[in-house]
Amino acid sequence: MKIYYKIIYLVFMLILFSCSKQEYTDDFELTKSIPNEQVDTVIVQSSNLDKTEWTLRAVQVRRFEKNDITKITNIDLDIYEDNGSISNLKAHRGYIYGKKNLMCASGNVRFISEEKQLFGDSLLWNRNNDKIYSEDWVTIIRRGDTLYGRKLEADSSLEHIKLEQVSAKGIIEKEEVNWERKNTRK
Repeated sequence: MKIYYKIIYLVFMLILFSCSKQEYTDDFELTKSIPNEQVDTVIVQSSNLDKTEWTLRAVQVRRFEKNDITKITNIDLDIYEDNGSISNLKAHRGYIYGKKNLMCASGNVRFISEEKQLFGDSLLWNRNNDKIYSEDWVTIIRRGDTLYGRKLEADSSLEHIKLEQVSAKGIIEKEEVNWERKNTRK
């Protein structure tokens, strides 16, 4: 009878400790995604000496130090250009990769600057070379003309634009377009 109790006790302890270990592992997995910092309903402004560079308004900003990622919900970003103009970026969500100097925006993305507008589902802004990229379909409106296309590569002023599968609405001068045809046949 003593052996029977010892076996039951041993089985009970094994179950108890194995469950505890599993719960700890699950809790650990959950805490890996907890941000180091979180701010709700925020306005952040960046300045260099006496010049404001940008102003960010967001519903939530969460920073993850380990991955050097900042997640932003409901982005409303004003970018102040050297010539005094202001560009605005709005999106449902975004990620800033700090050391890489990249910003990804997704969900009803709208980038509006003087006489130019960009609409799409997602974009990547590389602040190292001041270029904007998107693999998705985008709509660009400038000087009253509308361009539709995908695989965008453009400067942040939307002056120099590369698109694939392009269509247009409006009058686009011949001098404004550099048609490059990619050979898709092999």
